[in-house]
Amino acid sequence: MLKLIRLSSLSKEYFDLQDTARRQKKTVSVMKLVIVSIICFLAIALYALRVNQASTKGYFLKQETKAYDALVFQRSIVQLDNLQLERKLYDQVLKTRNSRYVDEDRRIVVTIGKPTEVAQVEVITVPVTP
Repeated sequence: MLKLIRLSSLSKEYFDLQDTARRQKKTVSVMKLVIVSIICFLAIALYALRVNQASTKGYFLKQETKAYDALVFQRSIVQLDNLQLERKLYDQVLKTRNSRYVDEDRRIVVTIGKPTEVAQVEVITVPVTP
């Protein structure tokens, strides 16, 4: 058996639904307001979350950049000290051929033998107290 939908019953259902919607207009308005409010709240919450994450990442990036710059500065100071020490030792080697040189600041003893021999460098580490 085939059941056919009558056009009149379909239109009757539509008009009944429309009539119910008119009667419950206040409920529909409140539902719309609630849905729009939820969407706005979620949008603001996501925005605040993203801004918070971005500012936190920027803060930690700034801290790490400062720490890195401090390390680079310390490294450059050590390089400069080493370069000055090398120059001092080189000048001392050129000035004296058969002598012993002691650097009091670094506690380094350099013994220079005959011109044909290789210089011996003895490094003594002394703990420095501030």
